[in-house]
Amino acid sequence: MHSFYGANMLDLVSEDEKEILKKTLVSLYTDRIFPEEKTVKARLQVYKASGSVLQNFVSYYRSMDLYRVTTNVFEPFWIHAKRVQCAIV
Repeated sequence: MHSFYGANMLDLVSEDEKEILKKTLVSLYTDRIFPEEKTVKARLQVYKASGSVLQNFVSYYRSMDLYRVTTNVFEPFWIHAKRVQCAIV
């Protein structure tokens, strides 16, 4: 778990905001949209995420056991589900 001044990053997020973070990635996977930084942030805005979540979503996803955030010097952040937990119909 990553921390911010000794606190777990997820302790700074409400249960509703955690649900928005999860729902955001599930919806992108369902829509078959690659979850890179700009698309994740845009979808968070659709779900009315708070300003704090919009500013710190990469750190929050890094703190969540379900997701892996990868970076590359030449590309934006990518957020991957360690296990895809939605059925695509």
